[in-house]
Amino acid sequence: RKQTVPKHLCFYSDVATPNGTLVGDVQFSLSGSDAQALVTFIVFFGVGLPLICMITSIMHFNKYRRVRRICRETRLQMQRDLLELEMLSREEEEEDGEEG
Repeated sequence: RKQTVPKHLCFYSDVATPNGTLVGDVQFSLSGSDAQALVTFIVFFGVGLPLICMITSIMHFNKYRRVRRICRETRLQMQRDLLELEMLSREEEEEDGEEG
């Protein structure tokens, strides 16, 4: 097992003082579970989250395009239907005009 060298923890009462007051010693050690949690955290926020955001953006853009296409097709179909109704009403008017 790797030994960690203790680090000194000092308190500096003023920015101008070159030497601080020794408060204590600190040892940092990284256990296996802590290392696994750290790697998981880095992978999630470094790879997972940007990937999820990118996929969500692509899905939103595709939905936007699909809705825009459906609206355009619906608008064209309505225009065709209205044009057909207008043509039928004009034909009926012409037939009524010839009879009368």
